[in-house]
Amino acid sequence: MRDKLPIVLDLFCKFGVLSSREIQIGVGAGLRLAQANKYLYRARMRGYIRRRTHPTKWIFAYEATEKLFEEISTDGRKSLRPQKDEELAHRLACSHVLLNLCRRSFVSGVAVEHELSPKELALFCIERIPDGIIQVTQTGQPSFEMALEVETSEKSIERTKKILSNYEKTILGKRHYCQGLLIVATTERGFAMYQRLLAECSPALLKRVILSHEIDLSDVGENVLGQRLKSIQENAFASGASKRFLAREGVKYLNHIKRRPLLKGTESRRRSADGLTGATSGMSKPDG
Repeated sequence: MRDKLPIVLDLFCKFGVLSSREIQIGVGAGLRLAQANKYLYRARMRGYIRRRTHPTKWIFAYEATEKLFEEISTDGRKSLRPQKDEELAHRLACSHVLLNLCRRSFVSGVAVEHELSPKELALFCIERIPDGIIQVTQTGQPSFEMALEVETSEKSIERTKKILSNYEKTILGKRHYCQGLLIVATTERGFAMYQRLLAECSPALLKRVILSHEIDLSDVGENVLGQRLKSIQENAFASGASKRFLAREGVKYLNHIKRRPLLKGTESRRRSADGLTGATSGMSKPDG
C-alpha cells in the first residue's frame, strides 16, 4: 500500500486538529483505524503533531505543530491560534464537519481561520470570525460563500443573538463575501435555542440559513450542498501542504477558496445564494 503519511500531514496543515476518525475520512481509500493510528504515531515521532487532551472529557486529538508549518506548508509563516484544552471538543467537531462538507458534490472549497489574512476575514463577515468558510459551486451558477458555525456547548441567549445579528447585517448588507450560514448545533438545548431565535429573524435571512443537528450533516438536503459522495473524489489541485504532496485519494478540498473580485450587491451572486431557500432543517417555529 502506498504511504499515506504525506496526505496525513497535508490534512493537518489544512485543518489543524484531527483524530484518527478524521484521518480516515480525509485519506479515504478504506483506511483502517489501525493504519490511521500508525500514521499519527509516525507524525508525532517526527514532531509534526502533538497530542492534546480535554481536561474533563474523554476526548483527545492531535494538533499541528510549528515544525509542521515550517517544514511542510507552502507558507511557513502560518500557525494555529493558541487555544485552551477546554476548546478541544469544539475544534475537533469543526474539523469533522468541514471534512464531511468536502464530500458534498457542490462544495468546491473550504477555508479555516489560519489560512486567511485579517483583511480577508474582515471582508467576509462583520465582527465575526466563523468556524469555517464554505464555497458552493452549482452547475450553471456563480460560486458563493457561506459561513460555518459549529456549536458543541450552550452559549447564552445574548451572545447567540449577537452572532445572528452580525450575520444578518453581513448577509443582507451585500457588502461582504458571506452569502449564507450553516449552523451545526450538536446539543439538544443548543439546537432548540437556535430554532427559537431563528424563528424571530427576518424571512430574508431565513432563506440563507441552514440549521443542522448532526455532525455528519445527515439531516441536510442535497439542493444546496449537493449529494454526499459515495467515494471520496481525487483532489485535482495542490492542497495546504507542500506542492510535492498532492492529495491523490483524499478529500476534494481547496487550499484557498478561489475568489473573484468582490462584487458588492451583484444580483447573479445573490440569486445563486437564494438557492438556500427550502434547505433549512428544523426551521419551523417551535411549539409554544
